[in-house]
Amino acid sequence: YIEGVGTEAVTLDAARVREAVGIIAGTPNDADNLSIIMTAREMNAKLITVVRQNHAANELMFSNSRADFVMQPGHTVATKILAHIRTPLLELFLQQLNTKDEVWCHTLMNRISQSVGEERVDSRSFIISLEQTPAVFEAIKAGAEISLRNLMKRPYDRKASLDCFPLLLKRAGDIVLTPGELEALQIGDELLFCGRFEDLDDQLWILENRQTLNYVLNGTDGNPNPILRWIRTLNI
Repeated sequence: YIEGVGTEAVTLDAARVREAVGIIAGTPNDADNLSIIMTAREMNAKLITVVRQNHAANELMFSNSRADFVMQPGHTVATKILAHIRTPLLELFLQQLNTKDEVWCHTLMNRISQSVGEERVDSRSFIISLEQTPAVFEAIKAGAEISLRNLMKRPYDRKASLDCFPLLLKRAGDIVLTPGELEALQIGDELLFCGRFEDLDDQLWILENRQTLNYVLNGTDGNPNPILRWIRTLNI
């Protein structure tokens, strides 16, 4: 390796930047990082440049730097934290994904594409519990058998399916990727679903509302929401 100040041409020359394909400027100093890529580009105009932006206040300078990639560590960490808060099982799913081969991953991507089309895929996780899924929890506790397929029905038309499907089931420490639709749910199950945002929102009716759950299970709901009853009569 080469020791020296990366902002100086002599150091970059010693590191053979003229023969390099790319350069990463990742110091904790924004001015140094910009200086490094500008000096390096003068020596090798074909370089792919990756630069670290440490402070949001320097956004304008980095936007005008013509760097190929600008990395913002704070923003990246915040995004990961937000994703973890919204979908706690997503990180676990991505870890498990590394154990699968390319064919399996392509099959999954095709299924996601068929489900959401050109729309953005969203994800949501929940636990079969009184707090998060009260309708399903009470039904299972009362002896009802509820499968994953039941959670994929449209709350206003049980003959149609929501554009979503399960990515992961965690049960008593065991992890199953893309579990089968006929899998019977148990109290305490942790589930990660993906699909269209609107359909994941519709799924909440099944998870939280007992009348809606009864409807998707057997076609009757006793005392249904009047708006949902009206929608069902439209056959849409």
